[in-house]
Amino acid sequence: MSKDSSISEWPQFSSEVMRQGPAIRKAHMTSLVRLLKDEQGLQTVNILEVGSWAGASTITWARAIKDLGLSGSVHCVDIWEPYFDLEANKAEIYEKMNRAAEHGVIFEEFRRNIAAAGVEHIVTITKGNSRDILPILPENSYQIVFIDGSHLYADIYRDIIQAKRLVADDGIICGDDLELSVEAVDQAAHRKNLVDNVDFTEDPSTGVSYHPGVSQAIADAFGEVSVWDGLWAVRRTRKGFETINDLEYEPQIPEHLNVGEKNPLAEVVRSELGFNIIRSQGSYIACRESLGVVDFSLPLNALTRAYASSDLFVASTLEDALLRLCELTISSLRSEIEAKNSAKLLESHLGFNIIYCQDQYAACRQSLGPVRFSDPLRDLSQMYPAEDFFIETTRDRVLLRICEIEQARLNRIIADRDLR
Repeated sequence: MSKDSSISEWPQFSSEVMRQGPAIRKAHMTSLVRLLKDEQGLQTVNILEVGSWAGASTITWARAIKDLGLSGSVHCVDIWEPYFDLEANKAEIYEKMNRAAEHGVIFEEFRRNIAAAGVEHIVTITKGNSRDILPILPENSYQIVFIDGSHLYADIYRDIIQAKRLVADDGIICGDDLELSVEAVDQAAHRKNLVDNVDFTEDPSTGVSYHPGVSQAIADAFGEVSVWDGLWAVRRTRKGFETINDLEYEPQIPEHLNVGEKNPLAEVVRSELGFNIIRSQGSYIACRESLGVVDFSLPLNALTRAYASSDLFVASTLEDALLRLCELTISSLRSEIEAKNSAKLLESHLGFNIIYCQDQYAACRQSLGPVRFSDPLRDLSQMYPAEDFFIETTRDRVLLRICEIEQARLNRIIADRDLR
């Protein structure tokens, strides 16, 4: 599938792997941009985004700038590589996200998404680790610094310290994934989760799942912050960093994240020739039934790299998918037929070679020299004496007959010797 042929189907955020976090948080992000415009009268809003993944938040920021009639830009800093420790984080979502980031796939999806959303002209991309990139950026340069990179304590705390330097006066530092404050969690379990570098887990005292590193880093860096459905924020003032108490917003899910029942993640449209043809992500995915469960939330590039092209492939139309299935089946059947017709030497006994060919077993006396096994076996059996070439349905029958022929020959030799 080419980018051009499917661009109308994008941006693509129909799965949690691509979307990252509840969509309602993106509504609050838009409201933060509106707050800066309405309260401070800003006409230019420059945003630094630490952690962009597939671009769901990037597009939200960029669309907010455009829709509110502002100028400005979104500067994205991300490694766009697998970064989860699967030993510490065993939930399936982490394996999915690591697979999605392999071989630069998620970075390709990010660029495709922002292009399809029509915002690439106001998005600047810096590919690298925030610990290397943020210290070299100029201070007081951004009206909003959004932190959503690594959730491990040391990483997010370091990002927050840099954000304090980079945010402009009266600007906002905000981030994702603050589900519980440190005061609300079980302290012993929380400390262990921090030591073990656990990204996301359930707090035993509340039963709420949360990000331990995020909760602790925010507590240490700010103390109290404003929180709306997991999105946290503070505002820089002359006195320091303060909560935001006057945020007014309309909780409307951004269009690029508003995935409803009319756009299912994966729908089986046809089953043919041992394959299921799936309608997903604006394309048709032919998937061999024997593969079992396939994760269709992964980007198409990640899917096609995870499986052999003879087991899973992507087509732009149903007809193209069916044509490819016919071609694969024809090629497979021809190979099977050729394999059956090819001669394979199995073993040699008593001056005979036992050959498997054309679904039968042939015994060929070695003294005959080269034999053309491309000819039908029955024709060959008529060309040679029965004691030199014959066919049977099983290997055991061939070996039995070879032994009988050799037994008869040896009896003749012994009989001739005794007559002398």
